[in-house]
Formats: sequence, C-alpha cells, structure tokens
Amino acid sequence: VPLAADPPAATDPAAGLELAELLDAVRAGLVELPPRQAEAFWLSAVEGWPHDRIAAHLGTTAGSVRVLLHRARTALAAALPAYRSSP
Repeated sequence: VPLAADPPAATDPAAGLELAELLDAVRAGLVELPPRQAEAFWLSAVEGWPHDRIAAHLGTTAGSVRVLLHRARTALAAALPAYRSSP
C-alpha cells in the first residue's frame, strides 16, 4: 500500500496537525489489516478510486471491493476509537 502521501497543508496549523495525526493513525491501522483490505481502503479513501477501478487493479469484482472496504472500515473504526464520530 503506498503510504508516502502527506496531508495537504492546512491554513490552520492546528487543523493541519490534527489531520497529520489522523493520517498517521490510519497508516498504523492499515498495517494491521490484511493486505487486500488495506490496499482497497487506501485506493478508495485516499486516492479516490472508484470501486470498478479498484476491482480491475486487484483482479476481482466491484462487489468484492465493497466487502473489502466494509471490513477495512469496520476494523479501522475499532482500532481508532478516538477518531470515531459520536452519534
């Protein structure tokens, strides 16, 4: 999973720091995921790839990509409770 991307520079230094901390936490959480889940999540959430493009890249179907993304989001939400929005 390409983890070289840095958060965009923010006009508010505090917001930029929070974004950098969140991205670091997500990177750490991605390391704990199965590789295909991590790659699908990164390509969707960070790179903005659509499901069909991710599917072609991974050699699978868009439905399988949706399953991978659901599992990745569920695992990351459990691993990063501090960043979960409250209901």
